[in-house]
Amino acid sequence: MELHKLWPPAELAVAILEARGQPLEYQELIGEILRVKELPSEGRFMAGIYTEINLDHRLAYLGGGLWGLRDWAPRSGMKGIPLAAYFRGRKAERTRPDEAEEGRSDEIDYLRHEEDEDEWEREEGE
Repeated sequence: MELHKLWPPAELAVAILEARGQPLEYQELIGEILRVKELPSEGRFMAGIYTEINLDHRLAYLGGGLWGLRDWAPRSGMKGIPLAAYFRGRKAERTRPDEAEEGRSDEIDYLRHEEDEDEWEREEGE
């Protein structure tokens, strides 16, 4: 596929990623876009391209500086697994919201709740 310098940066990013078939580090992706658009590697151009990539719904940040196509991301069956961990072929550890403290069980939560109610009732009775 021939890339055209008049294409918007996000369109170029999608075409480059599709051609490579794998995630790219953002510096490499932005560098390739700058090369195609024949722009210098100045901060203002790089920042503008990075902003456009961030705003495009077809692209996804995968962590570790990698960008890829959103279509490559895991679907709903893999909720809670960071995309970067998925692409590295391993699952990240997840913590349930009700397990705020390590080793804390539902029974302990229940007992603490009862203790709080007893204390509140004593204070009300005084």
